Amino acid sequence: MSWVPDIVEEIKHLQAVLQTEQSIERKLLLMNRLCLLLIKEKEYDEALNIAHSAKELAITLPPNEDVWKAYFNLGKLLHQKGQLEDALDHFNTLLFNPKISNHLHIEVLQELTDIYYTKGNFSAAYEHASTTLVQSQQLPHQQIILKKTLRQLYLLEFNRGRYNKSLEYARKSLALNLNLKDQRAVANSLEAMTVNHIFMGNYAQAMQYLNGAKAIAREENLLVLQKVLHYDLSLIKYGQSNYPEAMDLVVDAIKIFKEKGKKNYVRLCRSLMGRIHLQLDNFPMAFINFSEALKIAQQLDIPEFIAAALIDFANLYKAQGEFFKALDYYAITLNKLDKAECMPLKVLIYINMAEILLLQENETSAINYFNEAQSITEQLNFPYYTALFHLKKGQLYLYQKNQQAAQILFKEAEIYFGSNQLINLHTQALNYISFAYLDSGQTNKSLQTILVAQQILPQLHSKRTIAQTYETLYKIHKTLRKFEKALYFHEFYKKYDEQILSHQKLLEVKKLEAQLDIQNKEVFIANLQQDKKRLKEQKRQEIKKFASIASHDLRTPLNHIQSFAHLIKERSQELLDEDSLEFLTIIEESSRKMTDLIKQLVNFSNAGLETIPATNIDLNISLDKVKNKLRRKIKDNQAQIRVDVLPEIMAHDQSIALLFFHLLDNAIKFRDPNVPPKIHISIQKNEANYHIQVKDNGLGIPENDYERVFELFRKLHTNNEYEGFGVGLPICRKIVQRYDGDIWIKGNEHESGITVHFTLPM
Repeated sequence: MSWVPDIVEEIKHLQAVLQTEQSIERKLLLMNRLCLLLIKEKEYDEALNIAHSAKELAITLPPNEDVWKAYFNLGKLLHQKGQLEDALDHFNTLLFNPKISNHLHIEVLQELTDIYYTKGNFSAAYEHASTTLVQSQQLPHQQIILKKTLRQLYLLEFNRGRYNKSLEYARKSLALNLNLKDQRAVANSLEAMTVNHIFMGNYAQAMQYLNGAKAIAREENLLVLQKVLHYDLSLIKYGQSNYPEAMDLVVDAIKIFKEKGKKNYVRLCRSLMGRIHLQLDNFPMAFINFSEALKIAQQLDIPEFIAAALIDFANLYKAQGEFFKALDYYAITLNKLDKAECMPLKVLIYINMAEILLLQENETSAINYFNEAQSITEQLNFPYYTALFHLKKGQLYLYQKNQQAAQILFKEAEIYFGSNQLINLHTQALNYISFAYLDSGQTNKSLQTILVAQQILPQLHSKRTIAQTYETLYKIHKTLRKFEKALYFHEFYKKYDEQILSHQKLLEVKKLEAQLDIQNKEVFIANLQQDKKRLKEQKRQEIKKFASIASHDLRTPLNHIQSFAHLIKERSQELLDEDSLEFLTIIEESSRKMTDLIKQLVNFSNAGLETIPATNIDLNISLDKVKNKLRRKIKDNQAQIRVDVLPEIMAHDQSIALLFFHLLDNAIKFRDPNVPPKIHISIQKNEANYHIQVKDNGLGIPENDYERVFELFRKLHTNNEYEGFGVGLPICRKIVQRYDGDIWIKGNEHESGITVHFTLPM
């Protein structure tokens, strides 16, 4: 019998026994047990009724552990129902009772920690969590208590911006969960490490932990955690200025957070969506998302969350050039953070206020805020915040005509942003270095620097930074008296500057300010979907342009090489020696292979980019078409293919057929030469998707290459052993990701070969 039916049966048994039980002590014991079981079953209303009855019974008895447990259970349920003040009364009564057991005392401390965290009183929550940590280490079998306490301490330190401390608790939590062999808890610890490193600006380390968490979340089918990891990845993509991918990930994540009632994650997603729109100079959409984030932060009533939302608004007004309003919002935010310890937020506020004051030529006040920011930055000792501070402080030195000092700070920032692939900030740093050189009369150095920035522009989506780069190029060429080039770059600068102005729609923002509650939800949703569609279309057009160049501009000269080599061979065969003829054959063969490679590259680029709507397709029919296409290869290799009954799904027939083609083709190609290929395609129906498995008995893949084989052009064998370019599995991944699915490889237990797993929507 499974676990859940056991609980249900025990609940029924206890309810029956309570009807006839005469002993008050025994009855209280049974009520406490029943209450805990009902909480496990999430039957909170019924549990609350039992808890109230248990408390009434407990009042009539002398104080003992069962009496105190009755008080504890009632407090726990009041907490669950959101009656925090009543819950606090119950727990505080128990907390100062010297006779309760150590275990119950620690449970009370943990509940109080959660309540104070929910109320936004992080200091009180931290005090209780720290006490729990000390006391739990003195108890036997304390791992489960430690597990929850470490998680609480991590969240408290992280939300206060004390990332070094939160990272320490995340590491301890990970070590403990690995020791307990609790895979779900390990995945949560890895996610905590991921987001901690993101906020510290360590994106390379963040990606390592994210991939580890992702593998477990996929294996354990942890849907909510998978979406949390989508949000984490969107933060990385945002930091790297890949706004289309960041938007796709965060829009996908927010759906499940809304369904599951994860308010704080909805707040975080709204904030990030607003920041993406802000970078794309779409101020109205940024305003709408920031308003939604602020509304949720106010509902949660946590100062740090409200402060983060207010900073978003301040940054919006700063970008619009409404400096007085921006300064007001920064000042309000500082007031909110007066009793909070979130130093990273404070340093961002001081840096931005200093930058605005410098633009207003208020040098004295700007220096004061830079000094405040510097003091906190030195305490934090996080490379990201140091680099950001140097980028902004360098502007002060430029203003003071201290170009040498400015160059030193800008170069330090440029090295950090460049090495961490923070493209937008990297380009800004290069622009400022170029300004510094130009101001000091080092025009050639200025040009060399800005040309590096120009090479990065194709990766940028921020029109503001692109415009800034073209403006710098214009100024440099004007200084060099190269007026034709100066005019050329000035045209580009004007073009992007006009696009920014047209996209900002300042009047629309003014109108939105008058209706902060955003009553017209339909318009909001339509704008959101339209913006997502625009970003996807932009990405699609970029890829199509590349594919067009690859298929035409590269193939044409290769065809000429192949044709003319063949003609020389045909016409001059008698005049050429054997070596020369062999060289021409090699040229022909190499040209043919290069043409095939370009064809495969174009196929990879176009995979999953259909513009036509998805239709209802039968996977069995799609698979039959693929088997028919591979019939000669199947027959020659005596391949046996067994297929379970597959469902119908909403997809694109051509993409799904290509997916099955590459998987079957690989399973046959990489066969064990001693036995005929056996392939089994099976399916499992999960809560949110179909999990399809393609199992073979072939050569297999070393475990450390399971992820690498999805990299473009990654081959495990030489061309002499197996023909191909290493494009098949990368194409499969692109197609599966097109449908918000995932694809991975596992070895077959006690058997040869591998199984390719992938998910498709229901």
